[in-house]
Amino acid sequence: MLLRELATAGSGGLAAGAAAERLGVSASNLSFHLKELERAGLITARRQGRAIFYAADEAALGELVKFMFENLQAARPRVRVVAERR
Repeated sequence: MLLRELATAGSGGLAAGAAAERLGVSASNLSFHLKELERAGLITARRQGRAIFYAADEAALGELVKFMFENLQAARPRVRVVAERR
């Protein structure tokens, strides 16, 4: 859900407070997850005044999806069939 919100927000990103509100979670809970996603290189952060805006790193997420799909497909060929039906 969080990554979807950030991806939908586009390159301008989404303020942490706005993301917490949209997702209906506490700011402290969201902050933990944002920090971990940033540390993993899947999102970027930039400060604007007092707010921190987070944005999905589309290239990194694309590589992650590609890696996961290729490895899941090798381990379980049925995953591809299920994914193609959607």
